[in-house]
Amino acid sequence: MSNFFNINADGSNPANKYYDFATSFCHDIKIVQSFDIIRESSIEDSFGKSGFLTSKDILTDLSLFFNLMLTTDTTLNIARWEHVSYFQTKGYDVTSRTDVDISPLESDKEKIDSELFLMAQPTTDNFYKIKVKYNVPDLYKEENEKKYQVKKFLTDVFSTLNNKKFEGSEYEYLFYLLSTDGTNIIGLNNQFSMNSIFRNLHDLNRPYKTGQIGDTYTDFAGFSIGLETTIKFFSSVLTWDTLFPFMSIKTDIGTFKVDTSEVNEKGLITLKCKK
Repeated sequence: MSNFFNINADGSNPANKYYDFATSFCHDIKIVQSFDIIRESSIEDSFGKSGFLTSKDILTDLSLFFNLMLTTDTTLNIARWEHVSYFQTKGYDVTSRTDVDISPLESDKEKIDSELFLMAQPTTDNFYKIKVKYNVPDLYKEENEKKYQVKKFLTDVFSTLNNKKFEGSEYEYLFYLLSTDGTNIIGLNNQFSMNSIFRNLHDLNRPYKTGQIGDTYTDFAGFSIGLETTIKFFSSVLTWDTLFPFMSIKTDIGTFKVDTSEVNEKGLITLKCKK
């Protein structure tokens, strides 16, 4: 089930800009072989010229690209595949409880210089990559860049269509991820450039409040201040089921994002959380 992709949608998604984007561009996605675009006008068809896609490839790459999370919804006994913002609107409130054990807050914020998001192979910069630089105030820090790369997909239709420059073997085994209205590609697929995808779907859970993209400083919709804690309380398995990673736990000292959750045979729930 996925409200993001409109697969057996149940309307439980939040009303936010992430799902507005999905409604406009992600409900009729098509996947095609690379040479169906790169050699579109060729007399010889491209069947057999592309590689193979496994279900793991699709789940891994699309989750990374669209900032999605796949979980088991134990209430409905289904797999749920949604944008991370879906889970942030759900969780558990323990502010009225007196038996909650919250460990002292610790700061373990990682010093990240920049984040680099990449498609499978280079095309034009706007489609292929986006780099977010952070102003980390530590003169003696070691350089630390986080890199995230989609392995199997291209999206740059306009620049690669019938372009011999991209007929190399490194492109042959890839696939195109296309935003369509069910029949035609929408807007030359520009909404699926890495630049567009990051700005529309990845401005949550950034390591800092502000980042520099090109010459522009951008304030993100959500960021981590680097505080970690462990929260423990006794409850039922039904409560534990509402505390998947990325969901929230509201306490007297603030709201935290759940990183991991465990429950033992006595009903003790242990949550590793970040703020």
